[in-house]
Amino acid sequence: MDCRKAAQYLYEYVDRELDGQTMAEVEAHLKLCSHCFDAFDMEFKIKELVRQRSAASPQAEQLKMRILSELQAIASLPVKTEPKGKRIWLWGATAAAAAAVVLFFAFGLPDLDTSSDPLVLQAAAEHANHLAVNSPSLPEGVSIDSVNAVLSSLLGFNPEVNRLKVSNYLKAFHAGAWNGKPTACLYLAGPVGKDFSLLICKEPVVMPKGEKYSHNGKEYILAEHKGIRMAFWMWDGMLCCSVGNCSEKELLDFTWSV
Repeated sequence: MDCRKAAQYLYEYVDRELDGQTMAEVEAHLKLCSHCFDAFDMEFKIKELVRQRSAASPQAEQLKMRILSELQAIASLPVKTEPKGKRIWLWGATAAAAAAVVLFFAFGLPDLDTSSDPLVLQAAAEHANHLAVNSPSLPEGVSIDSVNAVLSSLLGFNPEVNRLKVSNYLKAFHAGAWNGKPTACLYLAGPVGKDFSLLICKEPVVMPKGEKYSHNGKEYILAEHKGIRMAFWMWDGMLCCSVGNCSEKELLDFTWSV
């Protein structure tokens, strides 16, 4: 299965269920494809679409069309419309992977045991090389080593052996500034057992151990390394982490505003 075929099935899946074998093939493609590894652009909007459709919301169809339109712009590929204009097919690897992330999570598709597959590991290595060139800049004063050191102490990672893991995590940085201080929001992993980083790590990613604090009604665990603060929290089944060269309050205010 190629990227375009995966895209076709995924957009069909927005409207109706597909058989388990087809979805397993799509999931296998996304785990192996170095292009489809890297796409979270539309995750939350598609998840909201699934929620609205489940609640029979009248806004669901409007949201769907807006998502398809935006995905078309992302993919920069032509639109193919079926007779009577009832369905729009958007083709391309970007659209396929962006749509896949939430659809897989929302409907609980079966996991494929590919963590030791040489092709999967090769795709992971290619993905890491891509990230090394294309990753967003880190906040001032934040280095991959400082992030790695905190992850090592909190999550039990070995900084040297598992540098590949951190390079994948850093791709998800949402860089910005809060009160003039460089800050970032880092999404470490998706729902346990589903995310590409877990595929590479081959181990569960859960909330690190430590004293829990509360800010704006949300629980978090705070860590610090050479002045770089990191706040870990769970959100919708995901382990998340904010990183910033700023005060604890500034970091948390930024975290809950993202």
